[in-house]
Amino acid sequence: MRIAPLDSLLSPRLKGVSLLTGVPSILGLAHSWIARWALTGALDVVDCSGAFQPLRILHTLEDQGLKAWPALDSIQVHRPRTALQFLGASRILAEENLSNPVVILSPLYQVIASSSSVAASGLLLDGFRALLASARAHKARVLIVEPEKNSSIHRAGLSALQGAAHKTWRVSARGVESIAGHALSASPSNRAESVRAFAV
Repeated sequence: MRIAPLDSLLSPRLKGVSLLTGVPSILGLAHSWIARWALTGALDVVDCSGAFQPLRILHTLEDQGLKAWPALDSIQVHRPRTALQFLGASRILAEENLSNPVVILSPLYQVIASSSSVAASGLLLDGFRALLASARAHKARVLIVEPEKNSSIHRAGLSALQGAAHKTWRVSARGVESIAGHALSASPSNRAESVRAFAV
């Protein structure tokens, strides 16, 4: 895989379902993208872990001499606090005429922290992947932002998200890797695979 410099991601074109992962600072990069997209129209943010910071959007735009308040008004933020709320907020991905971009911050936080068992975590992840498959089918523009963590359960979940994305950008100290993805269906065999992954 080719490693590109970080500035290659300064103005990304969001097409289909994409995953931004890597070092924790990707949350800052995601906020600069959200700020840029908010200038061009409405967008939805599903904040699964309390990571969304509107002041970051404000400062990013004001530092560039742009009007920040109208852009902030165009961002609809959903803050699920339970696994059920997470799936409910993510149902936006299944809408057929979804024209606004959707940014989902740290979905694995809900998958891992909000479930009472390994099997429940696997089923929750499977439900989320089914919604991502709907978004792909409807050609929706979706960005999943998930920083890497060292736990095996998180790595398994991140691998599942990467498989559900058209494209993955992985940011590290060396630069940016761009990885093409492939579709994963929500078939019974894949459900079992999700549960097995979380059992590792």
